[in-house]
Amino acid sequence: MKKIATLLCMVVLFTLAQAQDPHLSQFYKAPLQLNPALTGVMNGNYRAAFLYRSQWGEILRDESTSQFRTMTAAFDFRIPIKKNALGIGLEMLNDKAADSNFGTTRAGLAINYMQNLDQWGRHYLALGIQADMIQRSFSLANLRFGNQWNGINYDPTIIQDNPAYLAQLNQNFTFFDASAGILYYMRGKDKRTTAYAGFSAQHVNQPNESLGIEEAKLPIRYSIHSGVNFPVAKQFDLLPKFLFQMQGQNLEALLGTDIRYIFEERAPSGNSFRFGALYRLVGGLNPQNANGINSESISLLTGIDFHGLDLGIAYDINISQFTNATFSRGGFEVGLTYVGGWEKRTSTITACPNF
Repeated sequence: MKKIATLLCMVVLFTLAQAQDPHLSQFYKAPLQLNPALTGVMNGNYRAAFLYRSQWGEILRDESTSQFRTMTAAFDFRIPIKKNALGIGLEMLNDKAADSNFGTTRAGLAINYMQNLDQWGRHYLALGIQADMIQRSFSLANLRFGNQWNGINYDPTIIQDNPAYLAQLNQNFTFFDASAGILYYMRGKDKRTTAYAGFSAQHVNQPNESLGIEEAKLPIRYSIHSGVNFPVAKQFDLLPKFLFQMQGQNLEALLGTDIRYIFEERAPSGNSFRFGALYRLVGGLNPQNANGINSESISLLTGIDFHGLDLGIAYDINISQFTNATFSRGGFEVGLTYVGGWEKRTSTITACPNF
């Protein structure tokens, strides 16, 4: 019965996940997935970023069962225009969900314009847009159906009596998606004080992601994110950050901080080590959801930045009502970012925040 209950829980989770985008603990490691206005916003001329996430591995321990996995990759660069700049980036996302292999593959182009707001070049306003092609796919081959229950347990030898409508489902389809965002960021006189605040709207065209039975528009995902970096000691900085997202009736909030140790005080944007934590809340606007907004997980963070190469690791400790099945284990993430400069060229923009 325990396995059956776990399976039912996963089916429910999968059903709910279809209407939501994948969530990431290190959202700042996938900037083009969060806000197109972050394209080209970096302390360098170009950036390459990769992130991998695996979730619910404790539940899906059976070798025959796939886990929930998400991968993102991006490359963006900045073209200086006097004190302003143009950012251009390419991004990709691939997400797979359990035995159904419900997958999302997303690839697109982001363009961002950064406007200087003061004569010292410390305050900027950025406006970005993004165009993507999204492919959805899934498989019925490994799914279990009610008629395969023999009264005692699941019997895979029973021929699946699939409802007729399953044959009508579109198991592989593609659609166009559009996003837009705005970002303000600044850097103080001491170069260790930075701040940013942004807003983005993903899926502004609300594309039809129906499996083929009836129209199903993809809800707009609204995101508000902000953070600051300020010194608290000779070689220590505090980096509090915040993310709030709403998509359809689903809400998610992440808030927490990193503590950053700078190896060389004279190079505040250089080599450093950091650690911290984020607290995640999830919930919904549905009046029938009596639980409202609930605690979901605590993400433990650590990372190191060395000569432009930034490695970040996050591990989610589940604290929701799902802990009986997860044993408090959630998702694991590893992100790798490299920021560099063109040969014999330096960046003309110095006011970039630390994420």
